[in-house]
Amino acid sequence: MTCNDVIRCMVNNVFDLGNIVKATRRTSEARQGRGKAGVSVNYDVSKIIYFSKNIIR
Repeated sequence: MTCNDVIRCMVNNVFDLGNIVKATRRTSEARQGRGKAGVSVNYDVSKIIYFSKNIIR
């Protein structure tokens, strides 16, 4: 089972929720100095906002 499989199970395979989970994790890692190379916290927070808006539409 891959990390993506676990995320899909957690959110009933809802694409937007899965992306929110991944971006939230990357934001947390970045705040601890272990961020993904080339990805800023602002970028991931923007993704969280974007996918959240998709859910509430």
